[in-house]
Amino acid sequence: MSAQRSEEVLRMYLDRIVSNGELDLVDEITHEDMVDHGVVALGGPAGRAGFLLHIQYFRTSFPDADITINHVTAGENEVAALWELRGTHSSNFFGVDPTNKKIVGNAASFFSLRDGKITDYRYLVDEAGFLRQVGALSA
Repeated sequence: MSAQRSEEVLRMYLDRIVSNGELDLVDEITHEDMVDHGVVALGGPAGRAGFLLHIQYFRTSFPDADITINHVTAGENEVAALWELRGTHSSNFFGVDPTNKKIVGNAASFFSLRDGKITDYRYLVDEAGFLRQVGALSA
């Protein structure tokens, strides 16, 4: 597999699946037994099912998500990206009921891949920045 394929998978995830809701593409970019570590850490299922839950939760929370990819670093079997979200907080997110406020958030996604498909997903989110914007955390 190439670094180009790794970046293609990441961009497909952020641009088409997360931003546009093209959930049918998940099978194309993931192994059935992949692990979304954020979902598993919260007691959710491993595999594609957990990954889909993560995506659906995010898309429900920010149905108008507009994602800008700011930086990508890709290797043959791994890829990382720094990205920015602009969207409306429309559902419970990080334990905060919907505020319908427009937010701007920063995140990073990290994928490990095998044969051009995701085996492992980890991410970092600026949770404090989100909580400040929705009034759940003082500056």
